Amino acid sequence: MSKLLKAGLYRLKKEKLFWGFIIVSILVAIYVLTMLKVSTLDSIINEYLYFIGLMIAIFVSIFVGKEHAEGLIRNKLIVGHSRANIYLSNLIISIIVSLLCELIYIVIVLIVGTQTIGNMQMTLSEFGLEMLNTTLIIIAFCSIYNFIAMVCSDITIATTICTLGFIALFIINIATESALRSSAPTVKHSIIDNNGVIVGYKEYPNENYEGEAKYNLIKAMYLLNPESQAYEVIGNDDEYTKEMPFYSGALIIVISALGIYVFSKKQLK
Repeated sequence: MSKLLKAGLYRLKKEKLFWGFIIVSILVAIYVLTMLKVSTLDSIINEYLYFIGLMIAIFVSIFVGKEHAEGLIRNKLIVGHSRANIYLSNLIISIIVSLLCELIYIVIVLIVGTQTIGNMQMTLSEFGLEMLNTTLIIIAFCSIYNFIAMVCSDITIATTICTLGFIALFIINIATESALRSSAPTVKHSIIDNNGVIVGYKEYPNENYEGEAKYNLIKAMYLLNPESQAYEVIGNDDEYTKEMPFYSGALIIVISALGIYVFSKKQLK
């Protein structure tokens, strides 16, 4: 495994897509700090998370796709590496790159934002939980797209599927978020001060509530989507933050195990 990781990380030095990913991360941070009207640093600390899934989809599908196209995977098998180790090494490299790019964004926003906007208002424990969820969301994205790229040998098809997959997750997030709010036991209404700032929420019984079973099913569908979790983190909504790591962990384990199984049965050209 260590040799596979070293070889993969070495490839990154010459991978233009990797450097492009880093540049995009820097540009997004600059855009958020200069173009968006924000009142607190908390509201933008993870803004990149909402669409970093698209960058991960593109990077993973092309990076792994090149291994298929250039025969690198077959060569790794010939020299004795197991399929499970090959699969996991590509997943780990994808995670390292994606977390690095998210970290670059966060560091830039923190350094510049504290000078121009002010310090974060969330507590250290809240920030720690948010970073945990951010990390797991990114790993979940990598797990999904690595699965697609590893089992699909054609780089063009894999990139297309991964990109469409991101769009599908985005649409599913919108649909399930709406369904979740409408099926919840209570409905939240914002409390807004004279300056138009939301200062709190007040809950009322939901007339459309149809029972706990339906609500929990929709909630599971919602929280198993990393794009939905990103939406929750960016919105600084703490309603599901303590539950999200369990859903992310389950998704990562299931997708990775399934990917290793399918890839182990795949016939390589």
